[in-house]
Amino acid sequence: MNQGGQDAFVELELSLDDTAYPAVRISRELDCELDLLNAARTDEDRTAAFFHVRQTTAEPAITEGQASRYGDEATVIEQYDDEYILKLILRRSIFETLARNQIPLQSLAVTDGTARFAVTVPPDRSPEQIVTILETRYPAITLESKRTRKIAAPFITQTAFQAVVDEQLTSRQLDALHLAYEFGYFERPQQATQSELAEKMDISSSTFGQHLHAALRKLLAALFTEGFTHDLPAEPNE
Repeated sequence: MNQGGQDAFVELELSLDDTAYPAVRISRELDCELDLLNAARTDEDRTAAFFHVRQTTAEPAITEGQASRYGDEATVIEQYDDEYILKLILRRSIFETLARNQIPLQSLAVTDGTARFAVTVPPDRSPEQIVTILETRYPAITLESKRTRKIAAPFITQTAFQAVVDEQLTSRQLDALHLAYEFGYFERPQQATQSELAEKMDISSSTFGQHLHAALRKLLAALFTEGFTHDLPAEPNE
């Protein structure tokens, strides 16, 4: 029986400190932080996970990731001054288990050699059963907290929203949106013009505008049709 009510969801917060998993090993050995950006299964047994890593040098992370028991591949996607995007190809990953059981992952961060993540169990699933599944497959997992909360409207998780972005936005649309955000196009006063951003992509200003507006339109469609509900303000009386 669901004691939380028909629309009661259960949030589980768990931790994992087993260095057989690449992100945990990297965090512990290199004393750095990793934040999950996205994860997607590449086949039946493997998952590609993308992490934002705060650390100056990327090479040691690649070495540690490949040396871990469940890491098949580690590559750097983007490099900045003191941070980078790390792609890990994982075997026996938590992402795979959660996906198989249709449990949304809310967040995952790895600090001090411990992965801490939160999942949301829908009303028609047993939180105890999900915990048992995770503990059986990953003995090093610890349940840190469990809390029930009401969801009054449909919701979309960070991972699910990222999936919408990956599926619906072209690479050029995403590049335009990223540049506009990164260089303050949406700030007031505006910190970069459309022409300046178009030059960075080596395209015309009008083409940049088309990419940007297409990206915004798709994001708004995802916001209002796939995850959130919102009542429009009443029209003023004539």
